[in-house]
Amino acid sequence: MATIQSQHAASESDGDSVDSAEAFIQRKKKNKNRQDELDHILDEALRVAAEEAAERDSESSLSSLQKVRKKRCAKSKTTLCRRNADGDIVEVTWNTSNWYTLYVEPETVAICRQQKDWSSKFRRRFRLPYDAYEILIEEAKESVLFSRWSNRKDACGVPGSPIELMLLGSLRYIGRGWTFDDIEEATAIHEETHRQFFHVFIAWGSTSLFNRFVSPPLTREDALNNMAEFSSAGFHGCVGSSDATHIAMEKCSSWLSQLHKGPKLAMPSRSYNITVNHRRRILSTTCGHPSRWNDKTLQMYDRFMRGIYDGEILNSEDDVFKLYEPGPNGAPSTATYKGVWLIVDNGYIHWPTCIPPFKQWETIKQRRFSEWLESMRKDVECTFGIMKGRFRLLKAGIRLHGVEACDKIWLTCCAFHNFLLDYDGLEEEWGSLSVSDQSPYLGALGQHEIADFASTSFAVQRLLNASEFPSFDPTGMGVGTDAADDDGESSEDITVSQHVGRTFPIGSNEIRPVRECDFEWFRERIVDHFDWLFKNGQVSWPKRSGMVEPTVE
Repeated sequence: MATIQSQHAASESDGDSVDSAEAFIQRKKKNKNRQDELDHILDEALRVAAEEAAERDSESSLSSLQKVRKKRCAKSKTTLCRRNADGDIVEVTWNTSNWYTLYVEPETVAICRQQKDWSSKFRRRFRLPYDAYEILIEEAKESVLFSRWSNRKDACGVPGSPIELMLLGSLRYIGRGWTFDDIEEATAIHEETHRQFFHVFIAWGSTSLFNRFVSPPLTREDALNNMAEFSSAGFHGCVGSSDATHIAMEKCSSWLSQLHKGPKLAMPSRSYNITVNHRRRILSTTCGHPSRWNDKTLQMYDRFMRGIYDGEILNSEDDVFKLYEPGPNGAPSTATYKGVWLIVDNGYIHWPTCIPPFKQWETIKQRRFSEWLESMRKDVECTFGIMKGRFRLLKAGIRLHGVEACDKIWLTCCAFHNFLLDYDGLEEEWGSLSVSDQSPYLGALGQHEIADFASTSFAVQRLLNASEFPSFDPTGMGVGTDAADDDGESSEDITVSQHVGRTFPIGSNEIRPVRECDFEWFRERIVDHFDWLFKNGQVSWPKRSGMVEPTVE
């Protein structure tokens, strides 16, 4: 009986264990199902969150693009208004603006041109005669650069801004230094449109116009044309004067500002070395360089000056000139030289093709030569003054970003400068004012009384009385207090490596290449030549009419 009860208890315990195992398995399944549901819910939540985040990112990106597009293309335009004849307020458009009415509309232009001072006022306002302005209009319409404005309608059929008004705006910008906002006020065309046109305008001026109107003399005929005034002044073989100027930049990049801050201006600027003839015509110019560079460095980068020195320009067998030199028994003889030379100041490297005045003279003839050379070299200084007076942007400072825009503006102004010389007929050869007509030659040293030439030009005064001129004050104001002492240190007193060249025997018939001559030796030959011409009354001060050029036989 006991055995049967124990077996029954064991079977019950086994049944309970089986029930507990099945319950455990069921609980595991329920927990697993619940975990799967939680994982699914979590995955779904993550997916939804990711989609919402992506949608927010796309919306923010789209809104940012819309903001950029709105900032770039949807600029608000200030509407100019006026009252019409009925007293109603109407919008001012480009075809009702003041400039269009005064300078473009054919009917009003025809009436205005009949007025006496209208043409002179137009030139003063835009730096060009109206006839020259019309020539530029026709050339601009034929250029592919201005196709955007030449075709009066864009792709949507909207009429474009007239090129006549756009060109007037660019001329006023460089002529008087206006801003694009000022031009918008006068033309009713948005300032951004004028800014875009101006960049195309200076690209056209620095390439097409510059290549046409600024060209160095490369042939014998061109060289003789530029030598005429210098030969009249006693400087045979000279083809031009060279010097450098500085143009301020108001928007120079910070990483370029230190390099472009030189001793001349207190702000960043670009340096340009140019060569001109005595008629103020620009023969050659360099591209822009940092203003911290001195004249010697600019000289190395000047293709015209370097080409003359290297024998690549005006160095053929036909490019010869003659100079007087002391002969036996005091009789002068002539020597033949091949090549040309330029007038410079003492800031340049002493090449035989670049002749400066003497800083320390030893004889009267050296001083007379230096005074006369300095007077003749003022043609390049006058050219700088003419350009900065005619194109006020060069004097006030360029407000565009980048050195490339600054260089293009300078080249464009050089092209317009020469263009106006041709248009005004100022490219014709000048005449001369004979020094011997002012006062007869007196004495072996060529000294004159001050009363003999007190009424003559300042340059002739310097020439006729070289030894007494430092104490001669034609103004009567006396010496200023800002003058440096004689022993003061000059910025140009820099030791330079002089050109070491050849010397030729006096009286030899050999043709002497200028570029191969010793610098000091060749300058002394020019001094002797000039001294002989002066003492024989063959030196003349160039003027615009009545020239009789002295020749050396």
